[in-house]
Amino acid sequence: AVRRAMLLVSIALSSGLLLAPTFVQDAHRVVVKCSRAPVTCMHEERAAENSDDVDEDVEPMTEDLLPMLGSWRATYDEAETARERVLSQKLEAAAALDAARAEAARALDTAIEEALSAKALAQLALDQALVDNERMLEQAAAAEAAAEAGLAAALQQARQEEEIARAALEEERAQAAKEREEAARALQAAEAQAAQEKAELREMLRRQEKAAAEAAAAAAQEKQQMAEKLEEANARAAKAK
Repeated sequence: AVRRAMLLVSIALSSGLLLAPTFVQDAHRVVVKCSRAPVTCMHEERAAENSDDVDEDVEPMTEDLLPMLGSWRATYDEAETARERVLSQKLEAAAALDAARAEAARALDTAIEEALSAKALAQLALDQALVDNERMLEQAAAAEAAAEAGLAAALQQARQEEEIARAALEEERAQAAKEREEAARALQAAEAQAAQEKAELREMLRRQEKAAAEAAAAAAQEKQQMAEKLEEANARAAKAK
C-alpha cells in the first residue's frame, strides 16, 4: 500500500495533478497511515480491494518516507500557492473582464441610445423629406396640369389661327386666280386691240405709201411736163432770136 501510495504521488507529481489537492491529500493520508501501521493499512487495503494479492514484504518506512513526504508537502504547498495565485489572477482577470463587460455594456447602451437618437432624427428627416417630396410632387402635378392646360389652349389658339390663315390664304388664292383671269382677259383684249391697231397702222402705212407713190408719180409727171414745157419755151425763144 505504501508503494502504491508512493506510486500515486509520483504519478501525481509527474502528470501535473498537484492542482488537484484532494488527490494529493488522500495520497498523503494513505502514506502517513501506512507508515504508522503498515499491517492495518495492509488489511484495509485488502478489505477495500477484496483481493488476496498482498505484498508480504511490507516493512515500515517511516524514516525514509517522512523526508520524501516533507518534500512532497513543500511541493504541494508551492503548487497550492501557485494555484491560489493563479486563482487570484483569474479572479482579477474576471473582475477586469466584468468591468470591461460593464464598460462595454455602458458603451453599447450609449451607442444604442445614440443610434436610436440618430435613427429618430433620421426618421424625422425622412418624414420631412417625404412631406417635402409629396408637396413637390403636388406642385409638380399642379404645374404639369397648368402647363397641359396652357398647351391645350395654345394648341387650340394655334388651330384657330391656322384655320383663319388657311381661310385667308384660300381667299387670297381665289382673289389671285380671279386677278390672273382678269389680267389674262385684259391681256387678251389688249393683244387683240394691239393687233387691230397694228393692222390699222399697217393699212394706214400702206395707204400713205400708196398716196406717196401716187404723189411721187404725179410729181414726176408734173416735172416731166414742166421740163417739156421748158424745152418748148427754150425752142420758141431760140426761134424768136
